[in-house]
Amino acid sequence: MARTVYYLSRLARGWLRTIFVNSPPLMEHVETRHQSTFMTEDHEQLSRLLERVATNDELDSLQLPAEGVGEVIHREYRIRFRCDRSAVDLLDNLKAHPGRYCDPRLAKFEKTRGEKSAMQVGDRFHISISGPWDGPVQVIAIENQSYIFATMKDHLEAGFIRFSVGESDGITEFAVESWAASAGPIVWLSYTGFGIAQKMQTKMWRHYCLKVAEVASGDVEGPLVINTVTLENFSTGDVNEE
Repeated sequence: MARTVYYLSRLARGWLRTIFVNSPPLMEHVETRHQSTFMTEDHEQLSRLLERVATNDELDSLQLPAEGVGEVIHREYRIRFRCDRSAVDLLDNLKAHPGRYCDPRLAKFEKTRGEKSAMQVGDRFHISISGPWDGPVQVIAIENQSYIFATMKDHLEAGFIRFSVGESDGITEFAVESWAASAGPIVWLSYTGFGIAQKMQTKMWRHYCLKVAEVASGDVEGPLVINTVTLENFSTGDVNEE
């Protein structure tokens, strides 16, 4: 009981710290559009991520969705903008300085394993998140247009985070996607029950996307779209059955 009270008091203090965090100054004009799908049984992307970590013995100390509580939530934050540099150059900058785009009142990145200003599979970051939690992650994949983190033990969630950059017809698109369950009952209560943790998470990644667009050019096309999907009836057995 005492631990729960302590956790909730830290959560409240974290929320008060972030309540006044808004858009980067030059991005205040960008509209945010929220979309949601209550349930879906499309587990293909998550199954592929689980297959990836299952076949790499060098990845360890991960905290995957099967160890979490509640439904797996797929959240997507996507923004489009004009950018003078190529998608490859932008992605290289993101890999070298992933913490550059966070508001320090919301989160701070610290690299705990791997070469500074570079990224490779197996690297680790400790993300100090506002509130009674932290977010240690490990790099599990680096692809042509993306890189992927998996949550580690003691993260507030259990799952994956993917950062991607693409371009088409002169427009660059940056996206942050997560597939995760809550790490435990208290996190689930603060995220799904009270909704406070979800609002804080939304602020963090919304600011991150807007900052990427601001640094790239500030010339945003359309709204920042945030989509939330609940994955119904997911289990790790889905992977083995394919």
